[in-house]
Amino acid sequence: ALDTSQRLNMTRLSHTPVSDQGSYGVQRLCSGVFAIAAGVRYFTMALIEFTVTHDFAVSSKVLWDEMIDWPGHGDWIPATRVVTDAGNAQAVGGTFTGYTGYGPLTLVDRMQVLAMEWDEATAQGSCEVEKLGPVLKGRAGFVVTGDGDESRVEWFEQVTVPYLPQFLGPIVNKISAFGFSLGMRRLAKVMRNRH
Repeated sequence: ALDTSQRLNMTRLSHTPVSDQGSYGVQRLCSGVFAIAAGVRYFTMALIEFTVTHDFAVSSKVLWDEMIDWPGHGDWIPATRVVTDAGNAQAVGGTFTGYTGYGPLTLVDRMQVLAMEWDEATAQGSCEVEKLGPVLKGRAGFVVTGDGDESRVEWFEQVTVPYLPQFLGPIVNKISAFGFSLGMRRLAKVMRNRH
């Protein structure tokens, strides 16, 4: 037996023109599809966003030159090598690819320079790159500032990771930030040996 609300819904539907009934059905179907798509995206696409700051006992220009030496990142980012493409990879539009990991577990990270600016007067610079995939997509970059023989870099990442549930995002955020902090310490050691 139908309850009162069900009978009222059927009555309203029976008095609705056939064309309107079809439109109503399509609207409900579309709403359902969008809801499912949003749910799938939530559970399979995580946003990773963090900022890491580190101080160095070198001038900001020395630090800047190290930061924009893309192949040199392999000296301080564990299990990573960076290959630049043809052209000037240190100019806007330049492209390069990072490979992190070993064998079939290697993460391929293609990037393109969106902004690259060094100001000699203020002895500071900023760089931003776009992550092109195939896994990580989004933006990353850094700002270098300094005072005499001391400098600081602020590195940021804002990327999406497919197939990673969003509820795991905060955990991966902390792990990623910790990994970059270790990288910064390793870079400081590399520069002490070089300079």
